[in-house]
Formats: sequence, structure tokens, C-alpha cells
Amino acid sequence: MTDSQGEAVHLLHPRLDMVTALVDDIVRHAARSPRNAPRFTIAGELARERAQNTGPTTLEVAAAVSRWR
Repeated sequence: MTDSQGEAVHLLHPRLDMVTALVDDIVRHAARSPRNAPRFTIAGELARERAQNTGPTTLEVAAAVSRWR
């Protein structure tokens, strides 16, 4: 997909902070039980990052600077 095609798709179907919404849900699920977020899993690391930092997670930063945002 070209950049112009991607822009056209995103104009019609905006992502609406998709990554942040996904991270929020994963962290909420992780908070229910330690078994939901073992260390070194995506859920565990996102929960750890959120607990230690009030800013965006590494995943959110990576998505924001990626080609498709």
C-alpha cells in the first residue's frame, strides 16, 4: 500500500488512538490478577511500564512514530 493509499484509508477509517485503547484494555485485564500478566510477556511489560511511568508506553511511542501511526 502506498502512502497516498494509506492516507485515503485513514481519512475514511481513522484509528482513534487504537494503540492507547488496546494498551489500556490489556493493562486493565492484567490488573485483575498477576497470572494475567507474567513478567516478560506483552501484558506484563505494558502493566509494568504503566505503573512506573505516567507517559506513553514503548508500544504507544513506537506506533506514534511508525509509518501508519
